[in-house]
Amino acid sequence: KSKQTRSLNPGNYGKLDADNQAVLNLRSGKYAFKEFKVGHGVTINLDLSGGPITIDVVGDVDMGQGAKMVIKAGGGAENILWRVQGEHINLKQDGKFLGTFLAPNAAIDLDERATLTGALYGLEVEIRQRAVVTGRPAVSLLISLALA
Repeated sequence: KSKQTRSLNPGNYGKLDADNQAVLNLRSGKYAFKEFKVGHGVTINLDLSGGPITIDVVGDVDMGQGAKMVIKAGGGAENILWRVQGEHINLKQDGKFLGTFLAPNAAIDLDERATLTGALYGLEVEIRQRAVVTGRPAVSLLISLALA
């Protein structure tokens, strides 16, 4: 089961649970999940060539140790928006994460040596030792939400 590759089209899904070392391919559009969980060393490839990616999660987000998000084509971290209704977002150690995480009810934990290019908006935000945040908020996506 390890090293599986899954390509998802925009749409509504139940619980996403990607095994350790898996590869997940997402492209421009809107995604909705009940939960979003990826194991250790998972790679999430993002194709932004057709525009932004919005990921809505009803529950929690859990990204395993060393998980990484990679832009394969198109825009940058400011074109990725996570809207999370759950109570926990765990971005585990040594991970490389992209996008703006908008989670008004959540405790967000950016673990040791993890990096985020984007922004974190939560009920509580904890940035651990040697974690790095590079501000690239999804301002235009947030504005379009406010005007919708």
